[in-house]
Amino acid sequence: MLDAADPAPDHLDRSPPKQQPAAAPGGEGAPPGLPWPKDTVIDHLVICVYGNAMREETLATYLATMRANSAHVADKYLDERPMMMAVDAIDWHHSGVSAPQDTLEQITLQTVQGLRAMANDVWLDILYYTSPKYKYAVLDTVARMLSDTVARYRATYPQFSGKVSLFCHALGSVIVHDLLWHQKR
Repeated sequence: MLDAADPAPDHLDRSPPKQQPAAAPGGEGAPPGLPWPKDTVIDHLVICVYGNAMREETLATYLATMRANSAHVADKYLDERPMMMAVDAIDWHHSGVSAPQDTLEQITLQTVQGLRAMANDVWLDILYYTSPKYKYAVLDTVARMLSDTVARYRATYPQFSGKVSLFCHALGSVIVHDLLWHQKR
C-alpha cells in the first residue's frame, strides 16, 4: 500500500537491469517469442503500447526497464499480496501500417537532418493516424495484436489469471483510448 509520507516510488531504475530476477524473462524453458518459462504463474499481464517506432534494441531495453521497475514497485508496495507481473509490448509500427518510409525519405529536405529525422519519427505517425485512410488500419492492427498477445499468454501459460492492464503513452494512448471508446458494450 502506498504511504503518503513516502515520497514517489524511490528512484526507479531507468537503465537495463544488471542482474536478472529469479523469474526473469528468457529463462530456461521459455517458449520462443515469450519471455518466461511455461510453468510460470502469471497473475497479471501489462501490455505496453507506445507511440513512436522503436528500434529492436531500444524496445528490448525499454521492456527490460519496464520489467525491472514493475518488479520493484510490486515488491515494495504489494508485499502482502505477492504476484508475478509479466510485462510485454506490441510494436504496431513494424506490422505494415506505419507511414511509408521511402516516400518520406524522398520528400524530406536534406538540411538539419537530425531535427528532420526526429520530426519525421514523432509527427509523421500522428499525421498518419489522423488520416481517415489509415486510422482504421492502425486500430484494427493494434486490436489484433493485443488480442493475439493475450491469447498467446493464455495458451502458453496455463496458470495465467487473464488479468491484463494496458500501459500506453504518446500516440499509443490515443490509439488505445479510441479502441476502448468504440468497443461494443
